[in-house]
Amino acid sequence: MTSVLITGANKGLGYETARRLGELGWRVFLGSRDEGRGRAAAQKLAADGAHVIMVPLDVTSEESVAGAVRLVREHTDRMDVLINNAGTPGGGVNPAHATAKDIHAVYDTNVYGPVRVTHAFLPLLQAADNPRVVMVTGAGGSIAVVTDSRQAVSTMYELAYTSSRGH
Repeated sequence: MTSVLITGANKGLGYETARRLGELGWRVFLGSRDEGRGRAAAQKLAADGAHVIMVPLDVTSEESVAGAVRLVREHTDRMDVLINNAGTPGGGVNPAHATAKDIHAVYDTNVYGPVRVTHAFLPLLQAADNPRVVMVTGAGGSIAVVTDSRQAVSTMYELAYTSSRGH
């Protein structure tokens, strides 16, 4: 059975990815910072037949990431796919006024979080035959999109998100 850990999987794109991979018969480790929302999402997916395990996971916390690794190891000795999906938007601070303090929390989630999680899960990934790591981004991180006046996000003058989730 193919195993996948998806960070930020209790809603949005992460949830939809979990749903679709669950339909394919994958074992889904549903990472969620909010345990209540994570459990509700996992229960809904399980009710639809997915093999899902909720994993409390705050990507900004070394302790939480270590706990996630321990929990996943209780269920498997390898991780086929890691999807770094967890993300947070910026605070809407105009780039001309943004300070390091303004963007710190966004970078801790969107930049350092995937590094923290990938590094911690590396032994499980290396144990898989064909491991993959997927980094999820958004339209607000695309230079092509934010410079296209036909796109609503083109009026988003926000440094933290656009610089932390770019592609």
